[in-house]
Amino acid sequence: FLNEETINQLSKLRYTGWGRYSAKLLLGIRDEDTGFNLLQFLRNDDENRNLVQLMSDSTLSFDSAIKAIQSKSTVEDDVFEEIKKLAGNPAIKRGILNSIKIVDELVQIIGYPPQNIVIEMARENMTTEEGQKNQKLVKAN
Repeated sequence: FLNEETINQLSKLRYTGWGRYSAKLLLGIRDEDTGFNLLQFLRNDDENRNLVQLMSDSTLSFDSAIKAIQSKSTVEDDVFEEIKKLAGNPAIKRGILNSIKIVDELVQIIGYPPQNIVIEMARENMTTEEGQKNQKLVKAN
């Protein structure tokens, strides 16, 4: 069906970002009439429909539920999702997310957004006793 070269090319493709959405899509959205989620339909559907057929079936409420969730997406959610997608150390992402949360809280307190925001992140500087021991071990090896 597929030649060796095509299989190798396809195996090198890497997809990111779909896992979290899939869990929400497959398990979190339920049909209003039956109460079943998409995964339950995929396993037990008498008509043997696939995911796309279930999502677009006018007798089920999945399509309208998905559109409602997509329309509720806020700018804040988009910012957090974009930060999570960034390449880099999770600790750095956590620092950025915490900084944004602090700025949001400040905006609520003072009533208006600041004109400028500067976020300074220190490099890892082994100032703790444990950190200094770890740094010595790394240098020794």
